[in-house]
Amino acid sequence: MKKAKLLVGMLITMLLSGCIVFSAGAEEMPAQVGGYITFGHYEQDNNLENGPEPIEWQVLDARDGRALVISLYGLDTRPIHNTDEPATWESCDLRTWLNGEFIKTAFTEAEIAAIVTVTVEAHEGIDSYMLGATEDINPGNDTQDQIFILSEREVRGDAGYNYFGGPNSRICKATEYAIAQGAWAYDGRYYEPTPQEIRSGEWDSGAGKCFWWLRSPGIVQGSFVCATYEGYLWISDHVNHTKEIFFGDPNYTGYITVRPAMWIELG
Repeated sequence: MKKAKLLVGMLITMLLSGCIVFSAGAEEMPAQVGGYITFGHYEQDNNLENGPEPIEWQVLDARDGRALVISLYGLDTRPIHNTDEPATWESCDLRTWLNGEFIKTAFTEAEIAAIVTVTVEAHEGIDSYMLGATEDINPGNDTQDQIFILSEREVRGDAGYNYFGGPNSRICKATEYAIAQGAWAYDGRYYEPTPQEIRSGEWDSGAGKCFWWLRSPGIVQGSFVCATYEGYLWISDHVNHTKEIFFGDPNYTGYITVRPAMWIELG
C-alpha cells in the first residue's frame, strides 16, 4: 500500500507517486482520470496504535470541478444487508452504514461538505435475464447518497460508462484491516511464476486480491452482484447477504469487501 505522508487538510502542494493530495476548499486542481488522490482516513494496516491511514482513491471520472472516485482497496468487510430478507440498494444496511458510521469515521466535517449528494440510479442487473432470471427483478428506486457502491453496469462499461477496461482493471486487494475483520483474500496458492519472474526474483502472486460488492441485483429478487478476486462478476442466484467465500478448504473462507465510491468537489 502506498505510503502517503501528507495529511488531508493541507493545500495542494505536490504530486506524490502520481497521487494528488488535496483538501476541501483548496484551489481547484483537475484530477486525472485513471490517477489517484488521497482523501480522508480509515484504518488499513491493522495497527490501531498508529492511527488510521490516508485513503487512496482511483479517479473514474472528472467533470465540472468534480471527480467520481472509488477506493483503491477493499477497505472493510460488511454484509450488504443484516438479515436474510430480500433487499435492494435502497433498503440495504450497507447503504445506511456507508452514509452514517463510515462517512463520520473516515472524513472530517470539512471533507464531508466536499462530498456531493448525488442521485444513485437503481440499475438493473445486465446479466440477470441472460443467466436465467425467471421473474422481473426490481432494483428498487433511485436514491440520494453521498457514499455508494458501483453497479454492474458501471463496472462493465455498458450504456456509456467506461470506468473499467475489463476484468484485470477490476481486480482489487483488501487492506490488512479488512482481512483481520474477516474479508476473504487470495493467499497466492496455485500461482506459478514464469521463468522470467524466477530469474528476476520479482513477481506478484496476487496475494490479497478480494471480492467486492456491487449494488445491482442478481438473478433472483433481493440478491446482489459482486466482483470476484479475478475481476469477473459473480451474479448471485440466491439471497445471501453475507455470502461467505469458500474455496474447498475449511480454513480458506472469508467475506466480501466494500469499495466505497463518491463524487467530490475538487475546489
